[in-house]
Amino acid sequence: MIDPTLKSVTAPPRGDIYDPLSLASDWKDHPRDGIALREAYSWEEARLSVMRSAAFDDPSCGPLVYGWIPATSISLSKREAAKLGVREDFTLKGFTAEPLAIRGTGGTAVPQGPGTMNITFFTRHKAHPGVHETYNAMCQALQTGFNALSITTEIGAKPGSFCDGDYNLLYKGRKLVGTAQRWCRARNGDTIGVHHAVVLTGGDPMELCVRLSKLYNIAGHPTVYDPSAHSDKRIDPDTLRDALSAPLAAFITQ
Repeated sequence: MIDPTLKSVTAPPRGDIYDPLSLASDWKDHPRDGIALREAYSWEEARLSVMRSAAFDDPSCGPLVYGWIPATSISLSKREAAKLGVREDFTLKGFTAEPLAIRGTGGTAVPQGPGTMNITFFTRHKAHPGVHETYNAMCQALQTGFNALSITTEIGAKPGSFCDGDYNLLYKGRKLVGTAQRWCRARNGDTIGVHHAVVLTGGDPMELCVRLSKLYNIAGHPTVYDPSAHSDKRIDPDTLRDALSAPLAAFITQ
């Protein structure tokens, strides 16, 4: 059972967020840097659909983790998009600054693009491993990778940060990583998890916060975020991907 009081945890949304895709038979050929955020989320939804219908040991769509940097855009949960009045065509009246996309995991708005990196995980389990247990395991795997880069982090919330949650990674007291997860049942009874992490890799915190404030102001929900709550540590994405490769591979197959 999902704990409804925990931030950034959702059940799968009802109905399709995007139209079904016929993309590729190789479901390991994941989204790459520069992809439009809506296209990447469409690929996730399509792969999840295949995973739900496939057997546990189907090699075509088993556990997977990948890091990617989308084009500049803003990510919203389905609930947050409805709150702000985002229309079915992913537009908001009066807001034309950048594209909007709706993700399957929960939380509030998150700025995307250069200066941030997404990490997407697909996991599959015979029995549900637990929401809190999975968050801790995911964060510990991320911490192992960051430790290899001499970046020491701690787990916790950070008031004033965008899409704040109980399982952020904080670097020197500032939000470096935000996490979210989503669970659903496969047709054969297996439990499938889709997990997201967004790493701040050196984007200007002021710019990131202003982008979100503009969206919320136009939507009639003025919201101010604190730039000093966010890390401005510069991290090379390729170096980070290399450091995270082994610990995240271990996480998705445990």
